[in-house]
Amino acid sequence: MEVQEDIRDLIDHIQLLQQNAGPMERQIIRRTTEILELCAAVQPQARIVDVLRVEIGQQKCWVKDYLKQQRAWQEITFLLDGLTNASEDHEALLLRYCQETLEGARAIAFGLGISLSPQAWKVRHHKKPVACANGRRNTNGKDIDSAPGTTILPIDRS
Repeated sequence: MEVQEDIRDLIDHIQLLQQNAGPMERQIIRRTTEILELCAAVQPQARIVDVLRVEIGQQKCWVKDYLKQQRAWQEITFLLDGLTNASEDHEALLLRYCQETLEGARAIAFGLGISLSPQAWKVRHHKKPVACANGRRNTNGKDIDSAPGTTILPIDRS
């Protein structure tokens, strides 16, 4: 019961992040909320709460970085009027956030022994992804589920 309450607290926390996010970020954050609600519904073991806290901490960092990038982009838009429609840095940041969110959700589900349907958690992009913290790289424009090396690895508990 205590674990479920902790997860509910995490859900409340990420919903606060959602209030400051724009439409694109809200969709990404909503996916994380869905996996957290799934975790709360299946009575997970206490160890999964630590995994969830790490995931939410990562989400918070990405949302803050993304929003800072957005504000900076809005301030210089008038200088670049007519030159470009979007910042490449902005695109790369959003893509990396999407990848981290998807991989975090998969790791959580794996820890709980829950299988997620690929259709429910696909993040499709037509941009070239940046290198991720776990070493995954360029998928040549393919969605993340069809990229080589997308097998779920056990969670490192060391």
